[in-house]
Amino acid sequence: MTGLAAIVPFRGLESGKQRLRPLFDTGQRATLARRMLRGVVEALATSGTFAAIGVVTLDPRVASVLSSFVDDVTLVEQPSAEPGMLGGLETGLRWARGVGMSELLVISADLPLLTGRDLQALTARDAAVVIGPDRHLTGTNALLLRLDSLPGEQPFRFRFGIGSYTRHVAEAERQGIETATALTRGTMFDLDTPADWYALPQTIQTRLLGHPEPVIARHDVRQENALCL
Repeated sequence: MTGLAAIVPFRGLESGKQRLRPLFDTGQRATLARRMLRGVVEALATSGTFAAIGVVTLDPRVASVLSSFVDDVTLVEQPSAEPGMLGGLETGLRWARGVGMSELLVISADLPLLTGRDLQALTARDAAVVIGPDRHLTGTNALLLRLDSLPGEQPFRFRFGIGSYTRHVAEAERQGIETATALTRGTMFDLDTPADWYALPQTIQTRLLGHPEPVIARHDVRQENALCL
């Protein structure tokens, strides 16, 4: 197998970003999800790094979001019998192997600052497993697996969820797999909570929603977690 694939697991236009409910209604959260997904896909497509890009989802409406990337991106249908994050990851892994890829990047769909340069920097790291944590160094926003370098008899197990960064490091150590950590601006900032929203520059807020402030409510969110931009 040769080539580098990227998969973007995507829950759906209206089912995600539940922790942003204090700020945004269902329609606004769907708009955020759609525009962030487009931004991530555009960064992947323009990076010049990937031989194949797939968005894995149960939501067929995502096809309209990807219509302008039809030559670059594949909509990978997630079987209803395999729901959830793990089901999406396994579906994406099968798809990547099926199209002959030897390397696989799993990347979050909610990275509003992601650029092609972030992706180039991450994929340039020379290790069998490259982990891109969030800015708190707790979650995993990007995970690069060089499939031919992984032990076949005991596959690398996805450990997404609470504390996934350290769990992915531990999984690699358990199998004696060389690991690198990639700290890039675009992969470290994910939009998941009200604090994340207020840490974004207003220019990015406007690009995502068309106005800098949420319509429902403005909460007094402390800014100690704000990203220095």
